[in-house]
Amino acid sequence: MKQGIKIANRHKVLDCKCFRIYNKNDKILCELIYEKEIEQVKKNDRVASIDIGLENLFTIAFNYNKKGISIKGTKLKAINQYFNKEKARLQSMLPNKQYVSKFINQLLYKRTEQLRNYIGYYTNKLIEILRTERISKLVVGYNKGWKQEINIGSKNNQSFVNIPFKKILDILRYKLEDNGIEYKEQEESYTSKASYLDNDEIPIYKEETNEIKFSGRRIKRGIYKSKQGKIINADLNGALNILKKSGEKLIEELEYLRFDNIFTSKLV
Repeated sequence: MKQGIKIANRHKVLDCKCFRIYNKNDKILCELIYEKEIEQVKKNDRVASIDIGLENLFTIAFNYNKKGISIKGTKLKAINQYFNKEKARLQSMLPNKQYVSKFINQLLYKRTEQLRNYIGYYTNKLIEILRTERISKLVVGYNKGWKQEINIGSKNNQSFVNIPFKKILDILRYKLEDNGIEYKEQEESYTSKASYLDNDEIPIYKEETNEIKFSGRRIKRGIYKSKQGKIINADLNGALNILKKSGEKLIEELEYLRFDNIFTSKLV
């Protein structure tokens, strides 16, 4: 009788250092762990920042005259909406005070794997852009209330429940390190409300006792209007404010902000 199992080595140029086997949702998983040399990005003054959201998962701003870029997160949103609706349907069929079943566990496993795959896809897209632009540091807007699984309000439950933003950042941090790009977190309070175009000061949450007033405002989803009447993509406004709040300096003037309507290049 033969013993053992064969596992395909998909990274033949890398050294496999160890492996681990564990149980997850009634499945046996095996992970191979490789050792890889980190290819360092040459240190320079190029810095990018990202605002993380639902419609646009990553909106990227740069500290030089490069138009902002948005990476849409529609797949994550769709996966999570389906999970929430299907979970509610399955739970409605259960006896009172029972919330879990074999089918719900299978649904959870499927969702977890789908999210893992698409988080990998979107973070790889981001890394590709950063490497192309020779970015040596990424500033990430961070909400201290984020957990691995979060719920930030009943109105948006179908989209927001269980979208693991903290997990996304953990994966992103690992991939940045793997590519030799410095990771820097910046507390992001008020960055979506302050007007970058009007050079609003951006306070820190709970450290201000007076009522805070900002020059501009959101006029509809995804659109921010400055005091001067200029229109800017709301997520780009947030990403620029995250860059500003972090203390990172511009290395050249952002001439694209001179236009009356400022939007981002979008990638799906």
